[in-house]
Amino acid sequence: DSFLKIVKCKDWRNDIPSEFETDIYSEDELFEFLGYNMKNNQKIEFNNDFDERIFKTIKHIYFTIQVEKNRTSTALMPEYNGMIFNSISNESRERISKLKNKTYSVSQLEKYAQCPFKYFIENILYLSYVEEIDEGITAVEKGSILHEVLYEFYKERREQNLPPISTCNDYEFNFALNRLLELTKQKLAQLSSTDVFSFLEVELILGTSDRLGIIQQFLNYERNRKLEVLPSYFEVAFGSKVGNRQSCDSLLSTINNIYIEAVNIQGKIDRIDIGEKYFTAIDYKTGKSVPSYSSIINGLSLQLPIYLYVIEKLLAEKKLLLKPAAGIYYVI
Repeated sequence: DSFLKIVKCKDWRNDIPSEFETDIYSEDELFEFLGYNMKNNQKIEFNNDFDERIFKTIKHIYFTIQVEKNRTSTALMPEYNGMIFNSISNESRERISKLKNKTYSVSQLEKYAQCPFKYFIENILYLSYVEEIDEGITAVEKGSILHEVLYEFYKERREQNLPPISTCNDYEFNFALNRLLELTKQKLAQLSSTDVFSFLEVELILGTSDRLGIIQQFLNYERNRKLEVLPSYFEVAFGSKVGNRQSCDSLLSTINNIYIEAVNIQGKIDRIDIGEKYFTAIDYKTGKSVPSYSSIINGLSLQLPIYLYVIEKLLAEKKLLLKPAAGIYYVI
């Protein structure tokens, strides 16, 4: 109150004067303003009162904007799209040429499609970063457990000629659920995690007396999938360098690499559902990140398109002339 007796105050929170909205009060605001307008091809006029350091930063902002535009549209700076083959030494050119004969995984191809520089750093220079230590069951451990459990569960049901989950009556479904929970508990018991919060992840997977776990939610969904295709092959590997051959489906897997055009590819397909005329490729996802439809159409997410191509070839070798119906990301 004493302050208000000597100073006149006005509340401008709802009625900000225009000069406050347009004026620039810091270097960061200046660079943000210039960058936005350069990106949108707006003509900018300013005086020459800036020192050399600020002018150097402005030039750098303009250059980086041109590089980004080149990557998406203009293609006037091919060296920033990785097109350096004609600008390097003969020795380097020879080394790069040898990479054509390498065997690539689908994840490597996706990494190159999404960011060639990241691929260069991680797969050519072999640089890496120190990952943060996860508490409890890590995302990698969770994904590995669920993949192994579902492989053993479906393989066992196929060998015992048990009915598809979608056709089970209540007794058969409960029998299947108990078996899947049993397999999951066995895998979880093998973990060496001593974190005090790991039990929360276990409850999330197995469920509690008043909450369904991931396993039961998955099987409930499987029961309601009334489709013409049924689970038939699991963890189908193709290629000579795919790890853990013990967890591969021997009925369809092959040690031969698959060539798409001139690219030698290897990988492992989580699940293939088969019908009389069609098949679907299924990839289990245990994280929140699922490729979008647009990323598939634009050639940035290659997994499902490549899997559909590979499955058709593998089935044809078994005299099963089926056509692809769908590629599915199955979020667990």
